[in-house]
Amino acid sequence: MPMIQCPDCKREISDAAATCIGCGRPMKPAAAATVASEPPRSSRPVQIEERVGLMGKRGTAFGAANFGCAALMIGVVALVVIMFVMNATMNH
Repeated sequence: MPMIQCPDCKREISDAAATCIGCGRPMKPAAAATVASEPPRSSRPVQIEERVGLMGKRGTAFGAANFGCAALMIGVVALVVIMFVMNATMNH
């Protein structure tokens, strides 16, 4: 990238610079216009599709992770019930 000298402050700057980094003098009207004429962004809001899994957790497409959590919870509850029933029958 070639360097040019600013006519006002004599600082070396890039020839692609729109303004001098030393004094702020506009260097090229065409370069300044290209920076200002950035294409407009869309005014429409971005829509993100969210899916709800088996247990109501957002972000899991088919609830695969939630299904594993549900199976684990059912297993833990079943073990607690079995332990409670076995304890109750052994004490009587």
